[in-house]
Amino acid sequence: MNGKALLSTLEARGITVRVMGSSLGLTPAAAVTPDVVAVVKAHKPTLLAILAGRPTPAGCGWCGAALAPYLIRLGDGTDALLCPDCHRWTTVGAPT
Repeated sequence: MNGKALLSTLEARGITVRVMGSSLGLTPAAAVTPDVVAVVKAHKPTLLAILAGRPTPAGCGWCGAALAPYLIRLGDGTDALLCPDCHRWTTVGAPT
């Protein structure tokens, strides 16, 4: 399966794939099985290249909700935003 077909398959299953720095975020977590994770890891470079050209909506990398304006700077120079829905932090940008 190529990267575009994989993205289409994941989207058909209701799974959103987002670029989070050099990682990929998959939401919703309830739909992400170990098999999905394995396939995504196997195609990670291709998926990152495909998704680099897509606009990324501002949303939580964990649950997809809109992010609150609670920004903190982490010790390594990256920024993080708090999700008001799942109460997890999503890192944004590269370390400075």
